[in-house]
Amino acid sequence: MFANRSITHVEIFGTIVDRISLSKADVYTVDDGTGVVSVHVKKNEALNENLSTLGSQLQNDSSFMLVSKGQDDGIASLLNLLKEETIPYKIGDSVQCKGRLSFYKGEWKIFANFIRPISINEESYHCIELDHLYKKVYKAQ
Repeated sequence: MFANRSITHVEIFGTIVDRISLSKADVYTVDDGTGVVSVHVKKNEALNENLSTLGSQLQNDSSFMLVSKGQDDGIASLLNLLKEETIPYKIGDSVQCKGRLSFYKGEWKIFANFIRPISINEESYHCIELDHLYKKVYKAQ
């Protein structure tokens, strides 16, 4: 509860300190500097299969080469980006997570609908933003 409001969705920036791969989800333990929380990211096996199929079809499709005039018009790079998003994160990676907050069996969990790696610049900017929020917004409540 914050100012008599229930918090259901959150966004955190943190570092992965542990990872467990289950059959239907990857569970990351993320440390955001105030504590640790488990972040559950559902696996999408159909997406991996579809990306592989689409990539091989584009390589073998001569009409695609005619439309793109033999140049990479971004579709191949988009496929590469989508494939990178399906690769599990490693311990030590800094990530941004957005999702639904849940308290289950005495533990806070985030069921993520969005997770992405962040750069050191984004992490630094987020620390400056948090400092401002704590001084100006949270103290006023």
